Order: sequence, then C-alpha cells, then structure tokens
Amino acid sequence: MEPKKKVNIFSSIWNWEPKSEVNINWQTLFIFIPFLSFYAVLRIEKVMRASAIFVPINIGLGFLFGLLESFHPQDQIQGIILIVIIFSTLGVYIWYCIHFIRHWSRVWNEKIRRQTTGN
Repeated sequence: MEPKKKVNIFSSIWNWEPKSEVNINWQTLFIFIPFLSFYAVLRIEKVMRASAIFVPINIGLGFLFGLLESFHPQDQIQGIILIVIIFSTLGVYIWYCIHFIRHWSRVWNEKIRRQTTGN
C-alpha cells in the first residue's frame, strides 16, 4: 500500500501534475506581463526564490525612482545623467529577469527530462 501524501492548499499549488517541460521563449515573454510573470515562476516551482530576488530589487527601484522624481535637473548635462541612470538601471533589471527565468526554465526542463528517462 502506498503511503498517503499530506495534502494542503500549498501542495496542490506547488506540486503540479503532470509535470512537463516549459517553452523557454514563452516563459521569457510571460516575465514581462504582470500576472503571467507569477504564472511563469509558478510553473517551474521557483516562486519563493523569485520573490526573494525580485521583490527587494523592485522595492529598491521604487525607492530610486522616487528619489529621482523629486530631483529636478538644473541643466542639460544633469538631465542626460538622470536619463542614463534610469535606462541603465532598467536595462540591468530586465537582463536579470530574462537571465533568471531562462536559466530556471532550462534547469526545470533538464529535471523533467531526467525524470521521464529514468536517469
């Protein structure tokens, strides 16, 4: 007789059956759409890790942009510096989002392949 699994609300959410490979390109697209980004990390079971990485970054970006909003450039050079800071910060954030979701999706796909082949 097979032992009975503990069932709670989180086990039904985190343990998707059947587990299947994800399309990395779709995962990358989903990360930029607000509610689908949660779905993307939920499919590969990285919700807690993604939250631990991206929530502090989002809070920091909000704080940075809040500071920059109250800053009024006095001349054109300061305005250009402000724009460079904003776009470079957003660029790095977008790169991290793409990097992490693609990496985690590849690892997920490898894990599923190993389970299906029995290695």
